[in-house]
Amino acid sequence: MSYDFCMWKWKSDPKISPGLCCLYIYENAECEEVELLDTEAIKCQINAAFPGWFDTDSEYDFYCNVLPTGITLQTYTSTPQTVIDRFRNWAKENGFVFFDLQVEEIPGSDLKEFKTRMASIRTELDARIKKENFPELEARAKAGGPKALVKLGNRYSFGEVTGVNFQQAFICYQKAARAGDPDGMYNLAACYKKGEGTAADIQQAIYWYQKADEQGELFASMALGEIYSRGIGIQRDTEKAVSYYQKALDNGISDARKALRALGALPALTLLKLENKAIFEDPGAKDIKKALKTLKPEGNSFAILERSDFGFVKAAVTPVGDYCLEYRENFAKQGFRCKNVPFRKILRLFQQCAAGNYDWKKKLNWHQVQKE
Repeated sequence: MSYDFCMWKWKSDPKISPGLCCLYIYENAECEEVELLDTEAIKCQINAAFPGWFDTDSEYDFYCNVLPTGITLQTYTSTPQTVIDRFRNWAKENGFVFFDLQVEEIPGSDLKEFKTRMASIRTELDARIKKENFPELEARAKAGGPKALVKLGNRYSFGEVTGVNFQQAFICYQKAARAGDPDGMYNLAACYKKGEGTAADIQQAIYWYQKADEQGELFASMALGEIYSRGIGIQRDTEKAVSYYQKALDNGISDARKALRALGALPALTLLKLENKAIFEDPGAKDIKKALKTLKPEGNSFAILERSDFGFVKAAVTPVGDYCLEYRENFAKQGFRCKNVPFRKILRLFQQCAAGNYDWKKKLNWHQVQKE
């Protein structure tokens, strides 16, 4: 088990919270609120106080990282308490904040602000890198490199570095497609479909989507399914649409499942009401937490919400509170941690719950939904 601490020195009266400052230091991000440290001098002080601390067999057993904005310290169960005390005293003597992450709480507002700022920093850094690399990318594209042509086309299409220029994007994609690049084929097809950089031509769009699909471009079958299902510039063809959507689903494109349901090629999601005691007001709710809010637990045994095609459950409400099951379905990148759980297992555990046995909470990664 590890324990984390963070130390830094404020410039003046801080305008940000200690928790937010701690997050910036751990990310090694710029923080105008703190003084920049003489890292070499501090490392010398640590080495003098704890000789050989960085050796694998050191008696001190801790890890310390000295950054320009602050110091991070990680200790373990085996670390002598005197190590932590000496760092704490050193911080106090030298005007440093000693932030104990085991004691101090970092509020959600700090986490939100931190994520927003880091996203902005990454966006700015990405834009700077693209600008610096643009001359080299342009040279490789002029030399006929298909991948470089696609990347250059994307720069023109999204207005990165150059400003939006659909005509130049179309030229790049066309050259890449003719050179056999599947991404170039897909993007060229999109240009013909949308009429960006060229006149709209659905037949050319279909042709290049099919070529991209043949070359293994995963999203091309999804695009073809949409054209045939909606009848974009051509007569609707449900049979072809289903065929392409099914291929997209087989390729792991989760959106194809919804499209297949809309065409009646897959069964609709169902709400299972057990004991006829569950009240569900909005079957169309998409977001799990929003859907849970429409479930009324008062007087209900329990309800299972949104049973998927593969038989996995997404969320539930019980007489002991609202719970959300974190899950991952097929190839869908939902960002959840829990592995797929068979529907029959959930059903069995909830039957136990209805009988007054709440051991189900210990057997799966259920997380109680916080009330706002």
